[in-house]
Amino acid sequence: MAEQVGDPRRSTVSESHLQQLLTFSADVIFDIAPDNTYRWVTPSVTDLLGWSPDELVGMTGADLWHPDDAPLLSAARENPIGGYASVRRFRMKTRSGTFRWVSGSSNEIRINGELLGRVAAIRDAEEQMAAESDLRASEQHYRMLAENASDVIARASPDGTIEWISPSVTRMLGWRPEEMTGKPIFGFLNPEDMPAIQEAQARIRDGEALNFDARIRTSDGSYRWVASQVRPVFDRSGALTARVAGWRDIHERKQASEALAISEDLFRTAMDGSAIGTCLVAADGSFMRVNLALSEMLGRSQEQLMEMTWQEITHPEDLNVDQELVDQILRGERDRYRLRKRYLRPDKEVVWGDLSVACCRNSDGSVRNFVSQIVDITELKRVTDAAQAAEHRYKLMASNASDVVFMAGPDRVIRWVSPTVTRSLGWSPDELVGTVAADLVHAADREDVQESIRHLYSDEPGDNAVDFRMRWRTRTGTYRWMLGTGTRVMSASGTLEYVVAGLRDITEEVAAREYLSRVLSAQVDPTFILTPVRDEVGQIVDLVYTDLNPAACSYLHSSREAVLNRTVFELFGGEPSVNLLRWCSSALATDAP
Repeated sequence: MAEQVGDPRRSTVSESHLQQLLTFSADVIFDIAPDNTYRWVTPSVTDLLGWSPDELVGMTGADLWHPDDAPLLSAARENPIGGYASVRRFRMKTRSGTFRWVSGSSNEIRINGELLGRVAAIRDAEEQMAAESDLRASEQHYRMLAENASDVIARASPDGTIEWISPSVTRMLGWRPEEMTGKPIFGFLNPEDMPAIQEAQARIRDGEALNFDARIRTSDGSYRWVASQVRPVFDRSGALTARVAGWRDIHERKQASEALAISEDLFRTAMDGSAIGTCLVAADGSFMRVNLALSEMLGRSQEQLMEMTWQEITHPEDLNVDQELVDQILRGERDRYRLRKRYLRPDKEVVWGDLSVACCRNSDGSVRNFVSQIVDITELKRVTDAAQAAEHRYKLMASNASDVVFMAGPDRVIRWVSPTVTRSLGWSPDELVGTVAADLVHAADREDVQESIRHLYSDEPGDNAVDFRMRWRTRTGTYRWMLGTGTRVMSASGTLEYVVAGLRDITEEVAAREYLSRVLSAQVDPTFILTPVRDEVGQIVDLVYTDLNPAACSYLHSSREAVLNRTVFELFGGEPSVNLLRWCSSALATDAP
């Protein structure tokens, strides 16, 4: 508590002098009356809060304090210690209405015990509050990272007692954090690893950060390999205060490294004994290892190939495409590729190979080597080329036939159609490719052929050929009668690959039959329509009842359905049929319809 004594005039001069000095202070100084109003404020308040000193004179601290901080500030003002009060952080209102963090203190001025006022000083704490907030957020962030990391993070005292360990230890070792906290870390280590660990601890105490592998006991008593990273923590005096360790589970990697040697032996054995050409190729294209199958395929000894590059044995026309794929792997854009290419034997004979290439990368992502397998497909290529040539011929034949031929996939979408479709239905082939064939069929005919079409596009056993008769829509929107046969083409595994169908325009034939049916219906006498059945040389060998009128049904004592599409030999047999056949043969030319 400050006491003022002496000459009041001298005091006034000193006060004026003091105000002049305080005007240049970076802190904001307030002269506060006993009633808590501001009597005088240094100009620095404008830089801090935006107020001019004159605007604040007559106001109180409560007018500027943040409502949440007011109770704390009032308590500090009413209960100073020895006349001195200090508040580490509080918010004051700026002229714009916002609040700014400041720190401040005040001191009472008393004469003979009478309170004459207070002197308060504040300074900007905004940046410090922001820094502390960032620090708290950073600490919380890194603690959350440590608690949620897959690796285990642990902190131990200088004597090795575990002070804190992340929850991920449960996932890695089966222990709960509280089961390990407060216990010596060395009690969880494999005794066989202790000599090396004790040596490492001495180096850590000397300030060295170390990485080493160790086995740590799990909750079930077994041990798991971990990669340990240990860093010492020192205080400002240089004394060791803690060790921070990170454990990463490498148990499977350790086991894998033991299996790697076995795997490499197996790879060498498999490569050398494989019937498929196999080789290891360096990043520059030179052969590192070649098996006997590849040597025989390319007509060169293994020793000769080991002195060559793959570029030297590649057909010149295939070199660029292969090199571009290799360059993509070298650039990290892919890890493997497959390519059919040509190789040259010493006698310039061409060998076709189905090449599969995969790369092995170093830890930095660069290519260590390539593993290549090459299947000799020279004979397959010859057969495939012959099949493609045959397919071209068949398509050419279909393109020039009078019937319409189309091919559709298992999804019933047309993949190819012969140009004759334009003559029959008006569509161009390109207009129909990609459409569903059933969409062109007259709605009234779809139900009649639904079961046949379903079987045609299924994998179920049965006849691979299906006959159908339906109306197909033309490009102008009209319909024409088409008679067709669809054939399934199955894969070796028994699944449907595609359907090939041939269509013949029978619109005029249908119209003629309808005309004959109308004529038959008008006949009073029994009347039949018979269609001849011919053998391979064109001779009539039987007659089929194509249509008949009601009078004919009465004559035969049978229904129309029982007679239609049956032959005379089926109905009558023997001599009557032979005589009728002879009569028809003499009445019709062999090329008669």
